[in-house]
Formats: sequence, structure tokens, C-alpha cells
Amino acid sequence: NKCSFDFVFVISLRDDEASSAVNIYELVSLFHGSKRMCEAVSDRIIETDGKDMLLIFDGWDEFKRRDQNRSFILDIIQGRQLHKCNVLVTSRTYASTKLLQLHSVNRHVEVLGFEKEKIFSCIRNELTEENAKQLVNELKIREDVLSLCYIPFVCSMLVKVYQLSGFTLPNTLTKFYKKYVLYAVKRSMKKQELDPDTIESLE
Repeated sequence: NKCSFDFVFVISLRDDEASSAVNIYELVSLFHGSKRMCEAVSDRIIETDGKDMLLIFDGWDEFKRRDQNRSFILDIIQGRQLHKCNVLVTSRTYASTKLLQLHSVNRHVEVLGFEKEKIFSCIRNELTEENAKQLVNELKIREDVLSLCYIPFVCSMLVKVYQLSGFTLPNTLTKFYKKYVLYAVKRSMKKQELDPDTIESLE
């Protein structure tokens, strides 16, 4: 079924102003509308008790613990405020246990990343047919590297390291990560108009 909302707000929980908000007006004000507009939107939300509204709280794992004990945001998540509001909370896996312990979560979705065929598809999109075929064949016997690629960002790292290494895979994971970190450092230096050639290795 398709859902439609009158209001959708994405709120970063790493934001001190968001985590310390004590009412809906302070949350709405984070979006820099005029005072009059913020008041009108807040009044409408309060009148409807959050009906037809979606609040996306991004980064539960970065929500300050002192605020987690009792806060307006926590009241919304647990249904003590804006009872008719739809709420979506994102979190890194390691911190999601405490969120699930709130007993107010009616659906838990874990994003695991790529399936194996999606990894190979990503590689084929980034490399020539010959180089992609060679890397895919290497990964079939390098389970240590393949297991990392289910995370999309690591998959993109792999392609870059493969290109930097002359279309071969480093023989250890340590060398793989060192190669990418060196590339990232040099790229950062170049953006800052520093000479990246002054760094040859991380040793």
C-alpha cells in the first residue's frame, strides 16, 4: 500500500539542537523556516496529534545517552507524544539493541548490503569487461576479500584498489586497506593543494 504524508522531517540525532528539543516547534524550527511558518506547522501537527506526518530520526547510535534517558524525541519514539505520527529510526547495528528494548518498535529492518551477484554487477559497471571478469574470478577464490564486499562502500574501495594495484589484488587484507588509505590521504592532500608525492607509503 502506498503512503502519503503532509509533513516529512529528517532529523539528525547527532545535532545537539535536535537532541535537546523539548517540543515540536523546536524540531520544526531546525528547518530554518520563518517563525510564523514554524508556528503554523507546529500548531497543525499538535492539532492532528501527528497524523499524516513522518519523522525520520537518523543516527540513534549518535543520540547522546543523557538525552536517551528522557527527552521529547524519546517520547515521540515511544508514543508518549504525537501518538498518530509515523516514526522511522536509523541506527548502526551495534546500537540497535537498546532501541529494540524500548518495546515501541513494530518493525525492525536490517540492511545487510549487496548480494553476491550485485557485487559482481557493480564491478562490471566500473571496469572494462576483461578487467571485471578477471577480478570476479579472483574473488571466487579470495573469500576473505569477497566477504567484505557485501558492504557497498567497501566494494567501491575494492575496485579502486584493484585499479591502483595494476589490476591485481593485494595478497593480504592489511595491504588492501593500506593501499586505499594511502590513496585517500593523497587525494585529501591534493584537495588542500599540498604535494601528494611527498608520501610514498604508510610505513
